[in-house]
Amino acid sequence: MNRSERTHPSIDTFILDIKKAQIEEIVVRITNEFRPIQGVPITSDFKYKRIELLGYRDSILYKCTLEGQSPESISPSLASSGLRIRWVSGNIT
Repeated sequence: MNRSERTHPSIDTFILDIKKAQIEEIVVRITNEFRPIQGVPITSDFKYKRIELLGYRDSILYKCTLEGQSPESISPSLASSGLRIRWVSGNIT
């Protein structure tokens, strides 16, 4: 099985590609936690925030990664898209 991935720089291009692929439901994975920084003393942590929009069809993963944005800032765009949205946590702790 050959799986490919399509990444998008913005929500708008992601939604256009999702609709073109006739995907009706997406997953919004929110990661919001403290994580250690590689190469810095172990006592240094920083707030890690990332939102990933994911869709899947015919062995193709559609993905849009947003760093440092809040769910509230993207909710209007997602709500107006007409897609079903499933919110999940990406936290590892």
